[in-house]
Amino acid sequence: MGRKSRSKQSTKPLNIPAYSNKKEVDRLVQKLIHVCMVPTSRKDEWDTYLQVDFLVQRIRQCQTTPTTSHKERVDNVGKFKEWMQENGVCLEKLQLEDYGVELGIGLKAVTDIKRADTLIEIPYRMMMTAEKSKKTYLADFIESKRLLQEMPNISLALFLHCEKFNPDSFYKPYIDALPGEYNTALYFTPTEMELLKGTQAFFHAITQCKSIARQYGIFYNMMHGDKMTADVKKIPESARNHFTFDAYRWAVSTVSTRLNKVAIKAKEDPCSCCHHDEMSNSTFALIPLWDMMNHSAGELGTNCDPETETCVCYSMKDFQAGEQVTIFYGARDNTAFLIYNGFVAENNRYDKVEIQLGVSTNDKLYAKKVQLLEKLKIKPSGSFQIYVIAENLPITPELQAFLRVFHMNEEDLDAWNGREYFGRDSLREIFLPVNSNLETEKKIWKFLENRVNLLLTAFKSDEELEKMLSDADSSPRAKLAIKLQIESKKILSSCRDFCVDSYTRAEEYVWQIAQQMVGEAASESPAPDVEGGEALPVLSESETLQTLSELSVADHGRHEHAGNGCCGENKTLAAPNAVES
Repeated sequence: MGRKSRSKQSTKPLNIPAYSNKKEVDRLVQKLIHVCMVPTSRKDEWDTYLQVDFLVQRIRQCQTTPTTSHKERVDNVGKFKEWMQENGVCLEKLQLEDYGVELGIGLKAVTDIKRADTLIEIPYRMMMTAEKSKKTYLADFIESKRLLQEMPNISLALFLHCEKFNPDSFYKPYIDALPGEYNTALYFTPTEMELLKGTQAFFHAITQCKSIARQYGIFYNMMHGDKMTADVKKIPESARNHFTFDAYRWAVSTVSTRLNKVAIKAKEDPCSCCHHDEMSNSTFALIPLWDMMNHSAGELGTNCDPETETCVCYSMKDFQAGEQVTIFYGARDNTAFLIYNGFVAENNRYDKVEIQLGVSTNDKLYAKKVQLLEKLKIKPSGSFQIYVIAENLPITPELQAFLRVFHMNEEDLDAWNGREYFGRDSLREIFLPVNSNLETEKKIWKFLENRVNLLLTAFKSDEELEKMLSDADSSPRAKLAIKLQIESKKILSSCRDFCVDSYTRAEEYVWQIAQQMVGEAASESPAPDVEGGEALPVLSESETLQTLSELSVADHGRHEHAGNGCCGENKTLAAPNAVES
């Protein structure tokens, strides 16, 4: 689940306690919490991140954390396989295979597999879940912490950490077969992080690093403060002693790269008037063996049945014997894949880039534009998405509607705001090009083209990126950042070309209408003298636009409709309970 790090790892002996200078760690942790909690603007985010990273590195220098090398992980596969078979998991069609430090341990087809064939069935009892963590030594700790109640994935990460340092854990064979570290954003150095500048992942990655650093500091204080509460004392001493930053980062990354939501039996509700929310019928889980399958494009094909308490994975396509068996992790963009899974998917059809747009408060029509946008349930400023161009538009209906409103004149704004009813079709009406005159249409695409070009200036040239990608000295994580730049540039460049094409087609349409109007005028006018006759006048572009703008907006049958939507619908081979890896 996610690409694994190429960096060399070494196993360090257990050291209890795992702090060479606890007093210094205490001081650094307090400072870390303070820096992480101070509100910052986007302009100051990078400087704050550097402060956070500096403190984190100082803390790590004072701590000792055991890790698992790739070789040791491979050596542990035998015991993991035995554990799976002892618990009733059949491996007739698949076998564990070492695909190297980048892809890690995956699953290989032993025999030919057909689409929709059952690959594996994993019983719930083998899963580590957030629900199970509430029934362990962590029960009181979770119950008393609002953060853990609202973020069950963090509860699961703490559960995983505790079980890792429990030599008698039921899950030990599974935990020992997990990677020793990952390529998630939490492992990026500042040099590697800087390569994300220009991509939408940059600020998201920084936010993730700050969030996890703050969480670590808070939990550290609870486990190593002067006054330890009763709920903390119930946490195994070995887990408390080894609660280092590296240990917590590993647990969080393990969960983020392998997290799944599985259906569970609904809890009994004593009040018939209450309704269950989604989380009451599901829980976050780590699914052994299933989570070792790598990603490739396809369809979701996993069904978790709460009645049989079994997770069944179906093949999303045909696989030949000897071929690596993969699954589809879901309709995610590359920012999510990089930050939470540690890889970048080339030509990801669900990839997208964010663009920041907003109506200026200095705009004399600001109030009317905001009023209309609010009626359409579109934010007047913020992030909008640009998608990969496949068979659909590169932008969402919301973005195109925003652009139309942004370029409306006062008369159009008054007409739209004067409507008594704004239903589901209102967005569609304003999104469609038939409700925009050609002059506005040209302004829309030219404006978006300029904004996209501005975003492209933040990236290095294609030649520079390819050179960096092929550089043997570039780290695996640096190469991931470079790949993300390349994929982001593809999206923006395609959108720019689309804008140019749309702008050009609008101009051509203006010219076609002008020529048609001239032709109609010619048919209604007396024929000129053959000799010495003057040619018919040709309308200029501005004159044609002026004429067209006076036409009724209802008469737009000649407009070409470019299509709707931004990305395909996700289909699954399995039942409605299918989960995303």
